[in-house]
Amino acid sequence: NIYPTSDNRWIMLGMTNSQHYWPGFCSAAERPDLEDHPKFVNQEARSENAAELVSILEEIFLKKTYAQWTDILSRNKLIWSPVKTPLEVTQDEQAIANDFFVEWDHPTYGKIKLLNNPIKLSETPAENRCKAPELGEHTDQILEELGYSQEQITRMREEGII
Repeated sequence: NIYPTSDNRWIMLGMTNSQHYWPGFCSAAERPDLEDHPKFVNQEARSENAAELVSILEEIFLKKTYAQWTDILSRNKLIWSPVKTPLEVTQDEQAIANDFFVEWDHPTYGKIKLLNNPIKLSETPAENRCKAPELGEHTDQILEELGYSQEQITRMREEGII
């Protein structure tokens, strides 16, 4: 699950073998009482009481900042991942190395980063050929295709419908 921190950042826990990591997590989270609690003592109990456990973990994570949690979780060798902001993702070394983004010359905004096509074909490379439409750019065309006359479209525009 993902949990918010006190400074409105998010952290994802990924403890697939939770029985192995549970004691260390409880210690790191300064909640040793949870380790042997009957509702959370093993994976089956944690699954049965997942909603309650998530609520408790949300409260725990809200007590410290993102930086504090990254230090605590890393120091205790727990499996976790930061939930990055969109800007952080565009600056991520691995995302850049994997060619996840492409620079695009937008006619209005200048150079912008776009998601690259995730499909990589050896003999038919994919490319971005055109920009995404602006808000309302194709409204008239779509309404005409739906059978509206130019007079009806003009009236809708004058009445603030579109």
